[in-house]
Amino acid sequence: MIRGSVYGASDPARDVPVLEQLARRGLLDLEGLVTRRIGIDDVEEAFADMAAGQGARSVACFDRTA
Repeated sequence: MIRGSVYGASDPARDVPVLEQLARRGLLDLEGLVTRRIGIDDVEEAFADMAAGQGARSVACFDRTA
């Protein structure tokens, strides 16, 4: 039997607020999960890196003032 999994055994409605509070209190290191920050023009390169097994996570940053 093949069984899929979304979010593992967590309940996002319950667990995400708890994780948010831990991060806000400095008890959860989210920065350590980010390999690099990219702009929207770098998305294709980030996907290529991901496919090549380079880097764990890229975060796309957008200019919210535009």
